[in-house]
Amino acid sequence: MSLKNPEMKYRAIPFWSLNGELRVPEMKRQAVILKRMGFGGAVLHSRCGLQTQYMSQPWLEVLEETAVRFRELDMQAYLYDEDRWPSGSCGGMVTEEKQFRQKYLSMYIGPSAPAEQEIIACFACRLVGTPDRHQTYLGQRMAQYLRWSPEDPVPEGFVKVFICVEYALPSEFYNGNTYPDTLNRRATDRFLELTHEVYKKSFGQRFGKEFTGIFTDEPYRGGVFNGFNLPNKNGSAMLPWTYDLFTVYREYFGEDLESRLPELFFLPEDSGFNVTVYRYLEILQQMFLKNFLEPVSTWCRENNLLLTGHVWEENTLFGQISWQGSVMRSYEYMDHPGIDNIRDDNYFFAAPLQAVSVAKQTGKNQILSEMYACTGWKTTFDYFKRSGDWQAILGINLRCPHLSWYTMGGEAKRDCPSSIFFQAGWHTKYRYVEDYFARLNMTFGQAKWRTDTLVISPIESAWGLVRAGQYASEEAFKQLEKGWSALLEKLLFAGVDFDIGEEDILSRLGRVEDGVFRVGQMSYRSVILPNSLHLRGSTLKLLEQFSGAGGRICCVDRLPEYVDGHKRQIKLAAEIGSAEQIAEKMQSLAAQAFSIKSKGRFLSKRKSGEDGDYLFLICFDTEEECLAEISVAGNKCATEICLRTGQTRLAEGIFDGEHTHFRKTFVKGQEWLLRLSPKEKGKHFPRAKVSPAGVPVALSAEPMGYTLSEPNVLVLDYAHWEVDGVARGYDEILKIDGTLRREHGFPERSANNFQPWFEEKHHGKIWHKKQCRVTMRFSFLTEAIPGSIYCMAEDLPNACWMLNGHAMKKSRKKPYIQDVCFSRWDIPAAWLREGENEIEVTFDFTKASNPEAVYLAGDFGVRAGHPGTLTALPDTMPVGDISSFGLPFYTGEITYYIPLKNGCYDIQMGKFGGTCVSVEKKTEGFAPWRLEDVTVRENVLPLTVSLLRRNLLGPLHEIPKNHGNYWSGSFRTDGDKFTEEYQLNPQGLLEIPKVFYKGDMA
Repeated sequence: MSLKNPEMKYRAIPFWSLNGELRVPEMKRQAVILKRMGFGGAVLHSRCGLQTQYMSQPWLEVLEETAVRFRELDMQAYLYDEDRWPSGSCGGMVTEEKQFRQKYLSMYIGPSAPAEQEIIACFACRLVGTPDRHQTYLGQRMAQYLRWSPEDPVPEGFVKVFICVEYALPSEFYNGNTYPDTLNRRATDRFLELTHEVYKKSFGQRFGKEFTGIFTDEPYRGGVFNGFNLPNKNGSAMLPWTYDLFTVYREYFGEDLESRLPELFFLPEDSGFNVTVYRYLEILQQMFLKNFLEPVSTWCRENNLLLTGHVWEENTLFGQISWQGSVMRSYEYMDHPGIDNIRDDNYFFAAPLQAVSVAKQTGKNQILSEMYACTGWKTTFDYFKRSGDWQAILGINLRCPHLSWYTMGGEAKRDCPSSIFFQAGWHTKYRYVEDYFARLNMTFGQAKWRTDTLVISPIESAWGLVRAGQYASEEAFKQLEKGWSALLEKLLFAGVDFDIGEEDILSRLGRVEDGVFRVGQMSYRSVILPNSLHLRGSTLKLLEQFSGAGGRICCVDRLPEYVDGHKRQIKLAAEIGSAEQIAEKMQSLAAQAFSIKSKGRFLSKRKSGEDGDYLFLICFDTEEECLAEISVAGNKCATEICLRTGQTRLAEGIFDGEHTHFRKTFVKGQEWLLRLSPKEKGKHFPRAKVSPAGVPVALSAEPMGYTLSEPNVLVLDYAHWEVDGVARGYDEILKIDGTLRREHGFPERSANNFQPWFEEKHHGKIWHKKQCRVTMRFSFLTEAIPGSIYCMAEDLPNACWMLNGHAMKKSRKKPYIQDVCFSRWDIPAAWLREGENEIEVTFDFTKASNPEAVYLAGDFGVRAGHPGTLTALPDTMPVGDISSFGLPFYTGEITYYIPLKNGCYDIQMGKFGGTCVSVEKKTEGFAPWRLEDVTVRENVLPLTVSLLRRNLLGPLHEIPKNHGNYWSGSFRTDGDKFTEEYQLNPQGLLEIPKVFYKGDMA
């Protein structure tokens, strides 16, 4: 295929959120939509709200039929190995047996340990120093400790310390059980038996055909002094543990650990490095890999399934320590190593660099990133591009957009919005995004690396600073963390092409040959040591060999002070300087290949392809349009590849005898991809292009004609309510739901509740038991009776719907959002009256019920408020926020008919609220928002703005209005984080565009 329409293998595979009652016809319908949106397949991912019983025969049949349909559509289906996440519990079924539950060494200080905990050792400890804020003892240093009897009083100046075995407590998130002990091979075997083997028995013959691979999501070995997502209250003093850990420790290090357990929880008084906890973390890492990832990887390889996914937390040193140890070691077990990068502008450069480095070193061609989660309904195509671009330039070439909802029913609509699927008003335009990235993968993504610099990871230095409590707030740890991220950033923006080296991987795959530092399939001529405390002896030996062979070693600020956990003076021929100095030095070396001069900061990379080198660069940040000069070594012919359209054209440059120079203007987020090949003669600079070609034409800012792609909407999310005939007041719908649940002893709805399939199977009678009869009355005002109107809402148990005393009947027609959760009730115009109107719904409140907002849709205008008002739609639409002109909750597409004489034009968009703009079949979704060669007929420019669902699906009452992390809690706020006023973003054409006349119609 051509660049115009890249093959499916270059396209993204989103998380397809299977979160309702699954039906094969609906799955097949949605599969076609996924393809139309430009996706190459999907990960079939169980999420919150799943009603079809997980791993049941109906579940298996749906997955198989869907995969068959994918094959017919030339798409790839990936299994997902868990009910929700993290992988390993099979929806809690693995940990029905207590022996397979996650367990910890838990430290308690005081006269006695909790009665429910199993004491394995007691010590008398003398602690010195200042504890963490609000935490007694934690954060102090260990001066002395003695093995002690639990019954005896301790000497003066000592505290009694109990080390216990503590099991993880059950939670609804694991359907009443816990996460498994992933350090225990038998627990993993049980997981494989309940999940992978069931899939194999059902449709193993389709592995490697209809099913390409399987996604494992966020497995981990237990939190190190981190109680996040753990019901236990002692999380800040708990370390992962399993039955044979002490034996494995003794066999590996040749020393007994049981008598030294306090050393795991406190830093020593007289040392800056805790060798005991360093060794403990190494054993945890080994056991997790050997007992979980290795058997999962082996099973997939033996059964013809690719293994992809990611482990929990790869962004920071602290995150790695908390859940993994050293995340890079996990990537050796994956065919497509992966990361996640969720939430807005989450620029953790280490995450993709680590995964890509191991992939390059071990010869793996695809590296996955799960991205876009929790960014909210305000997220634009330009954001999708910017978030994907910087990861692509670092080596990510398999995107996994998060999420595409099967349904938005009930709580599912608050699961990490937005949904990158048919629920979005812009979904028919979304292929524009996927075509862009498919072209990028087809070209730059397939080219070969030219990397020649290795940066040693400081993760094992961080291990030696770990202790119970808030160790990440210690100055030494903060300096290590900040220094590491700062070094990576400085090198990246200096244009240095580098990989990261993990010390255990280096010990197995590293070698020095012919003056080159080799790691697996990669070769490096420079090695950089960050500001760190510690090196493995095996790493030091390799560095000494490399230095002796004439290799270049640079060290930030100082040489490490510890080797294999012990203090030792290191003598190594290395250039020592600040991070800035080293980055500048490496930049001068990188400039031998290419350089960029500009006021803006650029991310850039040069790779080698069969038809020439590829140079890809992105303007990462700049406040205004900036000019950049790009210089490439040698006399080069450059072909500009437009990733937005698939077109190519020559990029003009000039050769000065040593370098070829190019000039181009950029705005924030703008990309440039060049294919470079040798040439004999140079060309002159083109003039700097600061605006589209053509003669400027002034447009009128007068109100203009317009059309809407969807009905207008009035959101009804406040109601007067009563229970069993007793009035309860007036409130927002989710607050009503929360009150009812509290009064009946139910937890608030969230993504962490029991799964509906589990409730149905195990608590069916309670799940559907009527608790009370609830009536909700939604009021609205009418100034003008609309010509057409209907109600869109979700079903409720045994519900009776009324409008102004008339019984409403469900229509066979579908509402404009064709989600299986929504039903439609048509409303005869005769039922409406000027002034106040009321929709009343009475229903049985059960644990299974999901009271949600109600939506009126039709050809009317809206004035938001309590109550909202139906008005007449305006005849024309001015430039400005459409919320002020009768469309506060409208989130489809709006087409403006701008008077303009016939001809060919370039259009430069100004401010607008939406995700993309289009004129007939020409679409632009990315900065700098230029539509070129637009043909105007009938003296009208039909400019369409595709809007965002933010003003419809919210959150509509959260303060602050916009932020970078949307989850279920964002829709349920109180106090100064809640307002009754609707929090709406400006939408529509906010500024008249600039147009440039280029001549008569082509």
